[in-house]
Amino acid sequence: MIATLTAAGFRVGRDLAAFICADGTHSEWFWRREFPAAYRWLFAGTQGTGERVRKQRPAAAACTPQRGA
Repeated sequence: MIATLTAAGFRVGRDLAAFICADGTHSEWFWRREFPAAYRWLFAGTQGTGERVRKQRPAAAACTPQRGA
């Protein structure tokens, strides 16, 4: 992936950061651990609106199968 991105013109240190973790796996626990640092890097230098995002209840949908269908 690093080679593909640099071939497309991205530069390590300016446009992208690459970290290879010895215990890295494509798993929920790994992404949960690594996400905060990646998020801070992605949005470094940006400015928020100052508003807090309110938690919303997720939309719920129920599907009841028709009898005899």
